[in-house]
Amino acid sequence: MRLKAFAKYLALPAALLLAACGTGAGPISYGPSPSPSPGAGTVSVRVADPFGSPRPASAFAWQDGNGPWQAGQAGQSTYSFRPSDARYGFAVRCPDGTVHVYQLTTQDGTSWTVECAADTNTFTASYQVNYDAQAVSANRVCLYDSTLPWSCQDGQTGTITMQNRRSGRQDLVLEAGFAGGSAMKVLTNVNIPQGSPYTIQVTDADRLTQGGGTLQWSGNAAFADTGNVFYLSPLGTWAPLGGGQNGSARFPTLANLSGGRYLADVTTCCQLLNRSEFGGQRYFKLDTATNYNFTLPPWWSGLGFSTNPRPGFTGLSYTGFPNLPTKAYVLQIRLQDNTFWIAALSLNWLGQQTSYTFPDLSGLSGFPSLSQQVPWWQAAALAVQFAPGQGQNLRWASSLARTQALRRGVRTQQVRSMQGPVPVPGALEGGGAFRMSEGS
Repeated sequence: MRLKAFAKYLALPAALLLAACGTGAGPISYGPSPSPSPGAGTVSVRVADPFGSPRPASAFAWQDGNGPWQAGQAGQSTYSFRPSDARYGFAVRCPDGTVHVYQLTTQDGTSWTVECAADTNTFTASYQVNYDAQAVSANRVCLYDSTLPWSCQDGQTGTITMQNRRSGRQDLVLEAGFAGGSAMKVLTNVNIPQGSPYTIQVTDADRLTQGGGTLQWSGNAAFADTGNVFYLSPLGTWAPLGGGQNGSARFPTLANLSGGRYLADVTTCCQLLNRSEFGGQRYFKLDTATNYNFTLPPWWSGLGFSTNPRPGFTGLSYTGFPNLPTKAYVLQIRLQDNTFWIAALSLNWLGQQTSYTFPDLSGLSGFPSLSQQVPWWQAAALAVQFAPGQGQNLRWASSLARTQALRRGVRTQQVRSMQGPVPVPGALEGGGAFRMSEGS
């Protein structure tokens, strides 16, 4: 059954997982773009968890052009400010201590959502699913919803009980495995836990076509290259389909996507670039197609990192994507106390600059000092092709630090709030080249 293959994927070296799942985010949005700004020249910022529920910012600040940073009121989930310059920035400190910094221009947009980790203490819903998979002679079934972990059990019929789940509307995906293959049934737009128990009946029509899809990739692959394909439901529930290495993978396909899509994702890691740094590449596509052929972006060379006077990077001049323009740089650091800072810089904001130093916000209420040691850092150059109306969304950037922390064993109690490997909400295709330190 494909679940075993996915278990091997989860067991890959930590560095590879950082790249493969580094841009994990919340439910997919195929709908309209975020709400317009409240007025001409006004920038609006919303702070939310991966599922869209408001989260109170522990601290907020904003910057007009290259001017001084100005503090906002802590404890709010929505903010607005009116910069006089086309260039602006804002910073949010999440309840878990992670600091997100955005440096943008009005050309990039004026309405943004910053993602903070979900409060898993609110995940208290319980529900049941009565399933019948006799039609395909299933020997094991697994149920997926919007939070982790999923639940599996043996038997052609039975009841699955899900506890400590997120309430609200989401999709349920039931996978039924049998000798030589599996079937998949999608129950969409279920309002958990209202109406429980739910009933899912698997029929012959739900059988997956084994080997019906292909994923191929070429280019300057790193030490290890891995391709994986997932099913993504309309409201963001994800289920693994298959994977492979060394340039090719096959995956089973669904007869009915139920409004969802496939996420084909290729990650290479980790080429040792010098004695203390690794590098890799990534490419993904979200589509209904069943055949994918990717050309990986080339290596990113010339990047530098320094902590004097504050953590910062040089060499932000990557232009190597074969068919998509570079959109942004996402820079991360982990401090000695295991808190993360992440900066998302648009190319419009950078202009001719090729370096960036994290801002000193310690003089503003609620923001910590950057004077600690930096045992780990990562820099990524990203290119993204958004779906129509989906360009004004940088949640993919702010979700990086949260996922990195989970994968490195930090704040593992939040793992149930991690919403799979969706790389960019609202995106159709994208890629990236990254560099990271060898530190733990």
